[in-house]
Amino acid sequence: KEMSTGGAPPPRRRRRTVQAWPQTILKGLSSLGWILLQMAHGNPRAFALASLSILFVLHVLIHAPRTGLVMSTGTTTFLSRGATTMFNPPTTYIDKVLESKQFPKYDLSLPKADCKSVSLFDDELPDYLLDGIQVHKLSRKSELVQAVTAQQTLDADDFLSTQNDDDVTESDTERAHVMDTLYDAAAEVLSSRRLTEFVNPPKALRIQSNHEEKRQRSAILVVQKMGNWGRFGLQPLRVSSSQHEGESVASLTFTTLKGGHFDGQIAITVERTKKDTLVIQIRLGIPKKGRKLNEKVATQVVDAIAHSIQKSITTQTRQTLARKSQGKRYHSNYESRTKEKRQIRFENERKAEEMAKDRRRKWQRQNPDAGRYRPSGDRMKSPNNC
Repeated sequence: KEMSTGGAPPPRRRRRTVQAWPQTILKGLSSLGWILLQMAHGNPRAFALASLSILFVLHVLIHAPRTGLVMSTGTTTFLSRGATTMFNPPTTYIDKVLESKQFPKYDLSLPKADCKSVSLFDDELPDYLLDGIQVHKLSRKSELVQAVTAQQTLDADDFLSTQNDDDVTESDTERAHVMDTLYDAAAEVLSSRRLTEFVNPPKALRIQSNHEEKRQRSAILVVQKMGNWGRFGLQPLRVSSSQHEGESVASLTFTTLKGGHFDGQIAITVERTKKDTLVIQIRLGIPKKGRKLNEKVATQVVDAIAHSIQKSITTQTRQTLARKSQGKRYHSNYESRTKEKRQIRFENERKAEEMAKDRRRKWQRQNPDAGRYRPSGDRMKSPNNC
């Protein structure tokens, strides 16, 4: 009746609803607690399993994004081969491990003391192979028990913009410039430790080193299916050798540390050959009495690193050549535009001079006294003499 007669609507009860929320929450929590208490009294085993499951799920939800859910931090007898995480460890967790005070104190895991400062691959494996992966068959006299090599080759002809068969000198100069750019890119990739930036899939493998230049000697290799029960394995590494022999060979060697899954070295070599090619070799070697790595995982490691380094060198080389070609193209266009402007100005001036000469010829043709006009004697007289 009030609405029909134009009266005001009844007041809304928002304040009472807001004030009732805490009471509703308390009633719900108390009801849940009473139900759990009844379950604990009625079936204690089921209650314990449910509680443990809930705690485990909470633990996974909290620690998986932070650490990848650490399963093991080192090697233990009959329980763990090395550091392992359930999920792919995030970059922040690896950085914390590398920056910890305990990581530099890790000892090398090579079994022989004389192998800790010498490369395992000296006079053991052939220098050049075909592109691809090769699992070496080692003799009994060899100091290695496992060796796997992956090789990739980059040809300078694949980066040449134009191939001029007529001008041999210009083609050779451009090819030499491409080889210099390729080797500079390879040396920069090794020095900046960009070894696994193009691994496919990205979560399968990566080598992460410290961002600080003083601590770039330490790194961690993360490989899927290398850890315990087929999970993510973490292998601590240390740079034992880093060489740049002139402008032809650049190498980088990692030696394993204790706490990982295998004992050996990973050697990365980039060599510039006389055939205008760049050879990339990744070698993984395990010495005698060292812990071997699964052959499938070993081939996956060397193949992924080789393809990633090849892709990094190719990408950086093409970017460098593109920038230089753009700079040359800009300068050539600028010079051509300047030359064209000078030519147009010269043509305009020449046409203006020809037009002036033509007008003068026409004027002389139409005026018979042109060029012979002299003022009369009367006009030469001074007005003072009148």
